[in-house]
Amino acid sequence: MQTNVAGGCILILIDCMLVIGGVYKTVKYKSDRGGMMTQIERITYYEEILDKVEDASAKMDEALESFSQVQSLVKELDAYYGSEDWRKDFEDDEAGRLPTDLKRGVLSEDAAYDALTNHHQLLIRLLEVVTEAMKGKCCLS
Repeated sequence: MQTNVAGGCILILIDCMLVIGGVYKTVKYKSDRGGMMTQIERITYYEEILDKVEDASAKMDEALESFSQVQSLVKELDAYYGSEDWRKDFEDDEAGRLPTDLKRGVLSEDAAYDALTNHHQLLIRLLEVVTEAMKGKCCLS
């Protein structure tokens, strides 16, 4: 291994000895990360990336399945939140006409609005992530 100090930066070059036709040759591999790495380090590095991509893709697939299944429910919640039914339910709650043990977060003035706003922001973020991902060069494009 060689270490060079240039402009306050330390550059470490890793030498890899290969036997080619009975002759040892030193091979240095430049990494995509800006440094030098051996073949084994490079394979290990990209294997870790592959594992992360596969894991994230599986989690995203699950999340998207769950997310897509609630889209019709989001529309129902949105329609209820702005309806006369919601106003009546809200007024009855304020007047104490509903059971005290009834879960009623939907009648708070902020819960449904916040949930719908967060959902909308998540849709925008999803579009941004997908758009940015599609801009990059991909082996499938």
